[in-house]
Amino acid sequence: MGEKSSYSSTSTTLSSIVHFMKMSLLTHHRRDIFFFLLGAIMTVLLMLTYSNFLNERIGSSSMSTSTDSTLVTLRSEVTKLQGDTSIPVPFDPFPEPAWRTPNTLSARVVTSTPFARFEIHKVKTESGAIVNDWLWTDERSHVNILVHMKDENKYLLFRQRKYGLEKEYYAAIGGLFDVGDTPDGCARRELLEETGLEAEEMINLGAYRVQVNRGGGILHAFLAKNCFKSSKYKKSDDYEKQAKILLTKDELMKVALAGEIGEAQWLATIALGIVYEEHHEHNQQKKTIA
Repeated sequence: MGEKSSYSSTSTTLSSIVHFMKMSLLTHHRRDIFFFLLGAIMTVLLMLTYSNFLNERIGSSSMSTSTDSTLVTLRSEVTKLQGDTSIPVPFDPFPEPAWRTPNTLSARVVTSTPFARFEIHKVKTESGAIVNDWLWTDERSHVNILVHMKDENKYLLFRQRKYGLEKEYYAAIGGLFDVGDTPDGCARRELLEETGLEAEEMINLGAYRVQVNRGGGILHAFLAKNCFKSSKYKKSDDYEKQAKILLTKDELMKVALAGEIGEAQWLATIALGIVYEEHHEHNQQKKTIA
């Protein structure tokens, strides 16, 4: 009873802070309100620490929903006061199932967006040891595609920057799963959206966990064979600018070996595609000789 009444008091206090802020915005100087908000947010963070503890003890999903809603309101008010024009981070839930195994003793969500979910797991290892602070990251399932052009008999790569890269690199085409996507469906949709192309054959090169001990999502690698310009093209909504580069197989291999593919998943997809083609060509030659 004590834990539940403490949570009720916390929720009431949070609601009162938000109400006071809204009233104060009408009667006080913006700078005064900003400093008040800094203190209020520190108070809220302390309350949330205790509320998260109660969530684990009581197991009430309604508690975290109420607290998250109040936090969103607080962040919104601070953003308005500061004149922040950045892209807001949505607090919608991560759309894919949580990762749990028989070795997962407990799990707590630290934060979640539509693109990623960060959790702390309590894990029993194969040796029997208990790890209480196992960091786990879920990212959206995604595709990377090595694109082979039919008429040119070359490979299409992007030349682009990414937030996590210090300079421009070559990149494979790719994107995130939408809700309800199959791997093949996602690959074909991303190919069309990113390049305006369709493929005569979409070859599935396999699905792979990105970080075996930390999560990172699942990569689905594809080789889009004999691609051609589509009449269904829709402009991509990517934030980054991209230059399209056509490379021969020899040029592609030189770029890969020179470290000019900027991400491990891009490199893995390109390498898988080349290995697949070499293996396929070798088998075709064997059949011809036979």
